[in-house]
Parts: sequence; structure tokens; C-alpha cells
Amino acid sequence: MDLKKIQEENKILKQKLSIAEFWMQREVKKYIKNISKDRFSYYSKEQKDSFFSQNIEDIIEESIYNYF
Repeated sequence: MDLKKIQEENKILKQKLSIAEFWMQREVKKYIKNISKDRFSYYSKEQKDSFFSQNIEDIIEESIYNYF
């Protein structure tokens, strides 16, 4: 193989890797969110209120991130 073919193949593989990384990050975030929802549904009202008061900044940040 000559150098140009190797460089072109490397470019294509980097693009495919980038797409795969994006997909994996999205899937991991989705599953983490689902797990968090499942765990949160078992909390009592007092535990939920405490959770919200302690993590309001994280909730706002995630909401903004999801919006954009």
C-alpha cells in the first residue's frame, strides 16, 4: 500500500470512530438517565424533596443542556 491509501484509510477510520464514540456516549447517557429515573421513583416524598433541594444546580444545568 502506498502512503496516500493508508492516509485515506486512516481518515475514514477516524471518522467512523468519531461516530461510534458519539453513539456510545449518547447510549450511556440514556441508560444512566433511565437508571436514575427508576431509582428515583422508589424514593419517598421527603427523600425527593431533599434530593431536589441538594441537587437543584445539577437539575438546572441538565435542563439547559437538554434544551440546547
